[in-house]
Amino acid sequence: MKQSQSIGVSLCKQSDQAKMDYRIRLQASIDCIRHCVRQGQALRGHDESESSKNSGNFIELLKFHARGREDVESVVLRNAPKNLQMTSPDIQKDIVHAIASEVTKQIICDIGDDVFSILVDEARNTSIKEQMAICVALCK
Repeated sequence: MKQSQSIGVSLCKQSDQAKMDYRIRLQASIDCIRHCVRQGQALRGHDESESSKNSGNFIELLKFHARGREDVESVVLRNAPKNLQMTSPDIQKDIVHAIASEVTKQIICDIGDDVFSILVDEARNTSIKEQMAICVALCK
């Protein structure tokens, strides 16, 4: 901090940089999760520790995404504060749910007032967990 600069100005600048770093971190996580979801890949791996050779699809894709991009590489994973890495399973689930919500909204918008049909299939797997698949067919 410069001697002539007030503490308020210094904190404001630091806060702006922290906000920008957070946005870059969040956008990188969203991009990687969106790719994994689009490809139908699992996000998490068996061993996500830093010493693991394969940390799971999401972490490995995030490393790849950051490689060679100075703005991203400087704020993600090991360069991010431990409580702001944006890699926890809860954050991953929240992002997946947000993506699912946006896809649902887009489908509803695309259907509009057109005629459609719904096909629902329910099954129970070996662990007695019920699963339901819903298909929407647009009739034009």
